[in-house]
Amino acid sequence: FPVVKVIVSAIVSASSRCRLYDHRQDTTITIVRMPSITSIEESYNSASRKVATTVSAKLNATHRAKVRLDDTVHPSAARIDISGKQWSIAHNTGSQDFTFRYWTTTTALPLGVGKCKLNVTQGVPKGNWALVPNPVVKLTKTGDFLGKNNVISLERDMMARRSSASATLYAGGEEDDKRYKVKISGRDADVVNSLEGVARAKLWKGSLLHSVKVTAGTGKQALGVKSRVRLFEEDEAKQTHKVKSLLTLENAKGGLKLGWSVSHAVGVSDVKYASQVKTTVDVKVPLEGGDSASVVAGFRVDV
Repeated sequence: FPVVKVIVSAIVSASSRCRLYDHRQDTTITIVRMPSITSIEESYNSASRKVATTVSAKLNATHRAKVRLDDTVHPSAARIDISGKQWSIAHNTGSQDFTFRYWTTTTALPLGVGKCKLNVTQGVPKGNWALVPNPVVKLTKTGDFLGKNNVISLERDMMARRSSASATLYAGGEEDDKRYKVKISGRDADVVNSLEGVARAKLWKGSLLHSVKVTAGTGKQALGVKSRVRLFEEDEAKQTHKVKSLLTLENAKGGLKLGWSVSHAVGVSDVKYASQVKTTVDVKVPLEGGDSASVVAGFRVDV
């Protein structure tokens, strides 16, 4: 796999190097720091009966790496991700899919729209390099005449030959200027069926009824209620327990579904980058059709 060799070489070259000068020996010593693991994540899907393992590592101050095994019982494929300050590459050893992303901030646009974020994604499905170049180009504009937090996004997929656009508007008070959110999106290929609107309102911060979200579109309607609770333990460790829960009722192509997801994270309250353990459970129960219920459970450890 030539692409794997390139990715491995990038990992080695991206590792931090530190030079030390020894005055007694009049020599320079080069120390190569190996990548350090930042988190380990494990999950199990009851529907596919597969176990997934994800290991994230820090190569140096600006480079990160992530390796995901889709099935640790019978390893068949791995997804390797490497990211820098303004780029990322990903490769799937099973499907031979390759993805390259580059993002930057630019002002070289017509109509005087000012500063925008440019995101270019080039995919190579199944190693078919003859499809290159056919990237996905996305422009995102935040703030200025739109308001402080409002966002307008335009996207063109040259491989699929379709365009899409979305507008996200926020409103609120002095304490939380993103308390209310409205998002409208659609595609040019099928404007009527792709048009979708999302409205979200934060009710009581840090409570059992934190926010309510409504999604309305031709192909999907959903109602979601989120709760978010933070508990503190007054001990020497000053541990913090964060519990998030999301209850959804969704009507999509597969019929009506009831979903519930909950996560529990344990960390240290007075340390910004504290080690924590996070457990998640995601349950989906179909209310229509013959599909069976599915459960995805997992945990993540930050080291």
